[in-house]
Amino acid sequence: PPATSVPFFKAPFSSPFLHLQWLRLKHRAMGLGTLWYIKLMSPASPSKAKKWFTLDRAVTLENRKIAPTAVALHSQMYTAFAAGDLSKLRKICADGLYTSFAARIARRERGEKVSWMLVRHIGGPKVVSNMATQLPMEGAAIQQAVVKIKSVQKARTMKPGQKATADQERETEEYIVVQRKWHKWVATEWEVWGTTEVTPYEVVLRFGKEDDPER
Repeated sequence: PPATSVPFFKAPFSSPFLHLQWLRLKHRAMGLGTLWYIKLMSPASPSKAKKWFTLDRAVTLENRKIAPTAVALHSQMYTAFAAGDLSKLRKICADGLYTSFAARIARRERGEKVSWMLVRHIGGPKVVSNMATQLPMEGAAIQQAVVKIKSVQKARTMKPGQKATADQERETEEYIVVQRKWHKWVATEWEVWGTTEVTPYEVVLRFGKEDDPER
């Protein structure tokens, strides 16, 4: 959860604020640990294979590419959905998300038109989570990252025979989940897994108490 989930007038002095910062730091450290574990589990590059240890591995983290990649996929995804472009959605969406989009497109009336446009971004994208895990197959792993994207968008659905109306601008804050996989330590392209929501601080505390047998 963001720091703003703790009341501002209490934040600089309260233990909940410090606890929240600790949880965020712990989560980031765990995420970084999982990424480096996957990297070090992958084989060394052929040119460095004879060395007893090297960081030049088959898996490259490319963390700086995550935010701009998520922004590009976010725009491509909604543009393709509005246009009913199933081939594009198949290429950039994970299976579950693609199935959901395809079903929604199939339910459109004949002649129904959907439009979507990104007006502008508000601030820059922010990676709030970035983790990886190894799969139970040789050379297989998956990486997922959550990217916060705040933007102003225009969207409209026009039924057959309906008069055109002006698009209404809407400010949105979305948490886009993107992922990529490795098969035999060869990475796939990034795709959109879906979206998620901020977990309230109170919920984080409740889960923490349930996991702690001494509480």
